[in-house]
Amino acid sequence: MNIFSMDSAFYRFISRLGDLMVLNVLFLIGCAGIITIGPSLTAMYTVLLKLVRNESGYIAREYWRAFRDNFRQAAVLWGISMLLGVLLYFDIIMSDLAGGAAAGGLKIVFLFFGMIYVSVLSYLFAVQSRFENTIWNTVKNSFWMAVGYLPFTISVLVLELLPLFIILVRPQMFWYLLPVMLTVGFGAVGYVCAYIFNHIFKNYMPSEEME
Repeated sequence: MNIFSMDSAFYRFISRLGDLMVLNVLFLIGCAGIITIGPSLTAMYTVLLKLVRNESGYIAREYWRAFRDNFRQAAVLWGISMLLGVLLYFDIIMSDLAGGAAAGGLKIVFLFFGMIYVSVLSYLFAVQSRFENTIWNTVKNSFWMAVGYLPFTISVLVLELLPLFIILVRPQMFWYLLPVMLTVGFGAVGYVCAYIFNHIFKNYMPSEEME
C-alpha cells in the first residue's frame, strides 16, 4: 500500500498530528487572558474527545464554538481553581516557615488536600466539556471520578505533570521542551488523556447515545 494513500496508517498519523498542531495553537491563543485558560481547556477537550471518537470535523470551528458556549461557567471554574490553588500554596509555605511538630502535621494535611486538588483539577474541564451541569455538580462529579478511577487518575497526572517534572529535575531541558509544547505538546498530552477520559465518561452516558 502506498504510504501516501489516504487509507494508509502514515497518512492518518500525519493528518491527526496536523489536527493536534492546529488545536495546540488555538489553545495557546485561547489562554492569552489568564481567566480564559478555563474556557480554552474546555474547548480543547471538547475537540479532543470528539477526535478520539472519530467524530470531529472542522477543528477551529468546533474549538471556538465550545470556547464561546462554555465561557462563563468554565471561567468561573478556573477562577475558583486559581483561588484554591493560591490558598493551598500559601498554606504549605506558611506551615514550612512555622516549624515544629504541629506545623509538620499541618503541612502533611495541606499536601494531602493538594493531591486531591490537582486530581480534581485534572478532570474538571474535561467533565465541563462533556456534560451539561451546574458548577457544583461539575466539581462534585470530577471529585468522584478522580477518586473512583484512581489508577486512571494517576495515569492522567503523570502525563500532565511529566514535562514539569523533567524541567524541575533538568532545568536545561526547558529549552528543548518549549518548542515541542508550543507546537504540539499540549494537544498531544491532552489527546492521550482524552482516551482515558472517554473510557471513563462512557459509564455516565445514556445508553441511546452510546449506541
